[in-house]
Amino acid sequence: ENFWLDDLKIVTKQDGVRIYSHKQQDSNTSMFLLSAGVSIPPFGIIKSVKGRLQHLISSRQPKAFSRNYSIHSVGETRSDEIERYVATQLDHHRMSDPKTEQAFRKAQLDNHGIDLNKDRKSAHGIFTHNLHIVIVNAHRYIETDPDILAQTSRIVRAVADKKKHLLSKVTPAPGHFHLTVGCGIEDAPGDVALGYMNNLVFARQMRPIYQNGFYVATFGRYDLGAIFNNLKNDSLAK
Repeated sequence: ENFWLDDLKIVTKQDGVRIYSHKQQDSNTSMFLLSAGVSIPPFGIIKSVKGRLQHLISSRQPKAFSRNYSIHSVGETRSDEIERYVATQLDHHRMSDPKTEQAFRKAQLDNHGIDLNKDRKSAHGIFTHNLHIVIVNAHRYIETDPDILAQTSRIVRAVADKKKHLLSKVTPAPGHFHLTVGCGIEDAPGDVALGYMNNLVFARQMRPIYQNGFYVATFGRYDLGAIFNNLKNDSLAK
């Protein structure tokens, strides 16, 4: 009996966490499909849901939960499709000059040794937290200088190393660039994207060279369609 679910949806929304569905996997395990704003890290989602739910059921179960958890990022598209899309961007944005084309390709990173679907461990749980980030040049300016393209790629790699991110793909394309990266449990998506932008601008010591804002989206081994189908089939089975 999930007498608490409607109330939980209301109170977690105050934290920027939206609950779409709940499934009781077994007597000890609850599964949620939810979303959160770009300023909220995965650990913030866990804290909101567990803390708010514990408060709602405290009169019945004063200590309802263990400290363990599992949280995994999902998106509209599966990880293999997202990474293939990023890796093949230059095939969709061909340059007329062979030297310029070569400069873009030399600045590209395709790290086949990184598996973003592999579970990562925190102090009390397992997680995956994968982001697809797109940063756009100011005025869509097409940078073709080989040194600057290479520098951009080096800076992105350095930031990933410093932050202990799993950098899977980096593709500079005309007027913008893409990256796919696995982040930590306490990394908010917006902070991650802004961190890469700020480090690039600082390293090049220039006026703002990117558009205000960025694109960032989560992804994982499953897409939302597969998850909704699973929920639908489970509902029909009942």
